Amino acid sequence: IRHDWVDRALQARHVCTTPLGEVSRVSSIDPQTGSEWIRRHYIRETEDYAAVRYLVENTVFETRFDGFARRDADLGGDGILLGRLDRTGYQKLVVELADPERVLVDLCTDPGPAERLIEAVNRRVREQFEACLESPAEVLWQPENLTVDLTPPDKFEKYCLPLYREFAQRCRERGKVYLVHMDGKLGPL
Repeated sequence: IRHDWVDRALQARHVCTTPLGEVSRVSSIDPQTGSEWIRRHYIRETEDYAAVRYLVENTVFETRFDGFARRDADLGGDGILLGRLDRTGYQKLVVELADPERVLVDLCTDPGPAERLIEAVNRRVREQFEACLESPAEVLWQPENLTVDLTPPDKFEKYCLPLYREFAQRCRERGKVYLVHMDGKLGPL
C-alpha cells in the first residue's frame, strides 16, 4: 500500500501480486472523516477475477474474543456488542472489488468468473459467521449498503437473499440477532 497526497486528499494505492496476476486499487481517504472512496477498482479485466479470488481464498482470519468482556464492561449496559461480518460475495463485488457496471455486464454475458468469486467470498463470510456465532456478541451485523440500483431483484434473489435467510435462521436458533445494513432503494426488493 502506498499513500500520497493528491489534490488535498490522501490517496492509497493497493497493489496485490498473486500467482494468477497482479491487481491494484486506488482510493481516496477523506482527511476529516476517514471515509474511503474507491477511484479505481481491483477488477478491471476478466482475468482480474481469478487473481482476486486467489486473494480471497488465501486470506487468513483471526478471532479476537478477548476484548469482548472489557468492552462490555465499558458500555455498562448502555450499548450492545456487535459481531461484524464482511459483505456477501455479490455486495462485496459491486461495492468494493469492481465497478458495478462491470459486474452487471459480466453476470449477463460471461457469469463464470464473477460467480466463482462470489462463491469464494461467501465461503469466507460463512467462516466469519461461524466464528461470530461462537463469540460473545449478541448481534451479528452485515454492512451491505444494499440498493436496487446496484442489485436488481433477480440478482438479490439469487446472490443475497439465500445467505440472509441462512444466517437469520442460524441466529434465531442461537438466540442472537442478525442485522443487515440496507440504505438504498429497497421497495422492488
